[in-house]
Amino acid sequence: MVQVQNSSDVALISALAEAISASRLPTPEPAVFTGDPLKFNDWRLSFVTLIDRKNIPKNEKLYYLRQYLGGTAKKAVEGFFLLGTEAAYDSAWQLLEKRFGDPFIIGKSFRDKLHGWPKVSSKDGSELREFADFLRSCEAAMPHIKTLEVLNDCNESQKILLKLPDWLVSSWNRKVMESRLAKARYPTFKELVDFLSKEADLACDPISSIQAVKRIEGERQRQPRGQTIQAKTLSTNTAQHNIPSCDFCKRTGHILANCRKFCENTVQDRVKFVQTEKLCFGCLKTGHLSRKCDNRSTCERCQKKHPTCLHVDKLSERQTFISPKGDNNLKDKAVTKEPVSTGTTNRVTQAGLSTQTSSIVPVWVSSIKQPDQEVLVYALLDTQSDTTFILDEVAQDLDTRKENVCLRLSTMSNRSTDIPCQKLTNLQVRGCNLDKRIPLPSLFTREFIPADRAHIPTSQTAQRWPHLEQLVDKIPPPLDCEVGLLIGYNCQQALLPREILSGEENYPYAQRTDLGWSIIGCSSAASDCSDAIGTSHRVIVHQVTPIMQPSLTLRREVHFACKTHVKEINPIDIIKALESDFTEHTTEDMLVSQEDLLFLSKMKEGIRQKEDGHFELPLPFKTGKPDLPDNKLCAVHRLSALERRLRKNEQYFKDYVHFMNDIITRGDAEKVPHAELENQPAWYIPHHGVYHPHKPGKIRVVFDCSARFQDTSLNDNLLSGPDLTNTLVGVLCRFRKGSIAIMCDVERMFHQFCVAKKHQDYLRFLWWDNGDLNSKPSVYRMKVHLFGAASSPGCSNFGFKHLASQGLGKFSEESVKFIQRSFYVDDGLISVDSPGEAIHLIEESRALCRTGNLRLHKFVSNKREVLATIPPEECVQTKDLDMALGEPHIERALGVQWCIEADEFQFRVVVKENPLTRRRVLSTVASVYDPLGFVAPFILVGKQILQELCRDKVSWDEDLPDHILPKWESWLRDLPHLAALKIPRSYCPSNFGKVKHYELHNFSDASFDGYGACSYLRATSETGQISCSLQSVMARSSRKSLR
Repeated sequence: MVQVQNSSDVALISALAEAISASRLPTPEPAVFTGDPLKFNDWRLSFVTLIDRKNIPKNEKLYYLRQYLGGTAKKAVEGFFLLGTEAAYDSAWQLLEKRFGDPFIIGKSFRDKLHGWPKVSSKDGSELREFADFLRSCEAAMPHIKTLEVLNDCNESQKILLKLPDWLVSSWNRKVMESRLAKARYPTFKELVDFLSKEADLACDPISSIQAVKRIEGERQRQPRGQTIQAKTLSTNTAQHNIPSCDFCKRTGHILANCRKFCENTVQDRVKFVQTEKLCFGCLKTGHLSRKCDNRSTCERCQKKHPTCLHVDKLSERQTFISPKGDNNLKDKAVTKEPVSTGTTNRVTQAGLSTQTSSIVPVWVSSIKQPDQEVLVYALLDTQSDTTFILDEVAQDLDTRKENVCLRLSTMSNRSTDIPCQKLTNLQVRGCNLDKRIPLPSLFTREFIPADRAHIPTSQTAQRWPHLEQLVDKIPPPLDCEVGLLIGYNCQQALLPREILSGEENYPYAQRTDLGWSIIGCSSAASDCSDAIGTSHRVIVHQVTPIMQPSLTLRREVHFACKTHVKEINPIDIIKALESDFTEHTTEDMLVSQEDLLFLSKMKEGIRQKEDGHFELPLPFKTGKPDLPDNKLCAVHRLSALERRLRKNEQYFKDYVHFMNDIITRGDAEKVPHAELENQPAWYIPHHGVYHPHKPGKIRVVFDCSARFQDTSLNDNLLSGPDLTNTLVGVLCRFRKGSIAIMCDVERMFHQFCVAKKHQDYLRFLWWDNGDLNSKPSVYRMKVHLFGAASSPGCSNFGFKHLASQGLGKFSEESVKFIQRSFYVDDGLISVDSPGEAIHLIEESRALCRTGNLRLHKFVSNKREVLATIPPEECVQTKDLDMALGEPHIERALGVQWCIEADEFQFRVVVKENPLTRRRVLSTVASVYDPLGFVAPFILVGKQILQELCRDKVSWDEDLPDHILPKWESWLRDLPHLAALKIPRSYCPSNFGKVKHYELHNFSDASFDGYGACSYLRATSETGQISCSLQSVMARSSRKSLR
């Protein structure tokens, strides 16, 4: 009896152990069913197993049913959720069964998915395996869904074969023949699935499959085989007006690296030519050797420092083309040439591997006066360009009128560039084998046409598709000519489609225009261009006044356009400003432009650390070292105006001289040696002084890098780079996280990063030695990145973050993150949970900055014991901050009023007595600085008043209308009450303890007048305490049209 009792205890213990083990597993739950009939049975089984069999009322099951439904399935039964009864639960299941579980519907879904399955690539075994797995699921469902038995029919098998590669269809054909001979019948659907599954396993074998072998072979080569497509940044030097010429073909309009005839030679012949002509192997220019080249080209094939045309390509291809010299009949004249390396303007593609074609047709171009003198080129029919362009070298062969003009060209990068070129008129064009001539509108010359030769459709392209085979004789093979013409939509007749041939969905289509047939789309059935970087055409052109060459008269008469402090603003602009509280994109959505990538590349390549610890960065010019005009006379005129102001204002003079003497004494600027005064290129920068509105008596000399001379400026030639600055709101939000706050500043941040020696002459300026206005001004130059250059914020932020990255592994991770994430330009704000953390963070951060010769100073904290560990000269002066006095001390934390002692954010509003006009309304509303939106509901009322003034079209200096005046006076009376608002800086009280977890609760509401959103941070401590604080607010007036 005892033995029986022991065995039962053992069984009980074993069952308990299994139950405990099972409880440790993740709780299973059904997936969300969104309406796909193919997934209905699996979902129904999981829901019934995990929920429906539970011993709970059906009205509660209805809640779970709602939770695990989505999309069309949820919409279908949404009405039953309102009832909440047991009958509603049963009715909802009946509708789901009828709508998504009917065998006929499921069978149709299987067949629709099979019909829409894309063609399987012959080069990717994973695609074949995925297709075979789907067919296996069809086979498994066939016994339960009788409508799928139709897949056993040979006609259905034929539709499946259309989706397979040719070699696989041939293999299956042998199986079919064997089955017909042995069994006198066509193989069943199951036999087809078994065959494809076996072939998929062979194609995906990790050792002996073709893909696996090629992968090993590719790893042994320096350059992987297959298609290599890279982007190339196209830039235009607006200061360069000379038309480039080629040293090989002696023609103008292109350089040697882009010469097609030069690239048609073998690499050995090209190298020999470069040696014979004594050209640089780094940039293909004369006058220096490659080891001394400062402007080496980057190969677009291997990314090494040599021109692309000198790259040794291990792949060997053959190219077919036609020579059309003197013969308009271009058929049956195909010849074969040795492999060549062709360079394109927008992208580099290994010849013969492109699988896309575009609307490019061969045409004959001629002048209307001499129609017999024709030039054969390819024409790109571009429906997104409003202008027609022609290649420079093609224009030289045409006898027509040419006029020198300047274009302002705008592209997708949202930047405008002035480009000198020629304007041609009285030209016409006809198709390659056609007689109809089409007159062209005015054309403009360009050094290149943005098109890829690999995208030109040929007769071989038409042969690949059954629906295009009839065009084989109508589209010529590749021709030996350039893409020399881009026809925009200002020539409608050339772009008008006369006939279109289309196939099935996602198949390429052909269109016939008056210039001939072209094929648009993927020209290979197995194409996969998901990693390709394509060419996008969107060009807007404006002709501007031609640039005049400077003369002696122009040098004597210099005109200046001075920026004023007052600007009339359109009411629509005001309304847009009122709506700017809500951003329409996140930081992750912001795309990086090609110019930003170029900036980062120049910074990474050019940054270096000097012996004194400072980092040196180059000026990020858009195109090499620009050849800027001599603008010294412009600087002299601006200095004369500055001199008059200095003589009139004694305090301004003293502050200005002190600032200039300071930067010269520190070595931020130096006097240009007499022997280097004639060095070119050089640029002289005017300067002026400004006072900070919140720092009276402190002047900052701003160098006007936007000053223009002969239609250019230094900033026009500089890349501003990507915005590397942390968001202001993000820094402030992180500043509120801990109970102990720290604020500091980087001393003279811009001036801590030096400019490369070769670029310092672009930063020249005029100044009197020792500030003696009676002496002759001397020539100085800045040695550091200055305040006023478009590139300085990007350079200093890049250098600062580079310094932080250099500290990884040498300093604490917290100090590195502090530098990288908690600085807004030169102001650092952070909060921690204990004094020990604060002290350690300050020590590590100061040490990290010292490695780059940067100084962190002006420390502020709400804890005296933290400040006590910092040298007094590194803290805010006692006269500004004396915590022992017991009086409220206010500091500006990124513009927000921060009371140090109370550790609160406050508002200080000064209402000025001004006339009650729309100008005053705008000034007063905009004067309340509130980046976190604490007073957004109140400010929204002021914005709505301003919006109403704009809608009523009240002028700037007109008195407020009677129906608006009471609203404004009421709002104005309430404005000083903002000073009573106190917002704790820290999200949690000082005695809250360690936070266990955070929750962010977001609320929003809207009305006809406005809408807003706010976020609250709910924190739970380890002891169970709960703290809830306002995190941020946003509000916006409702959009209303102007009357």
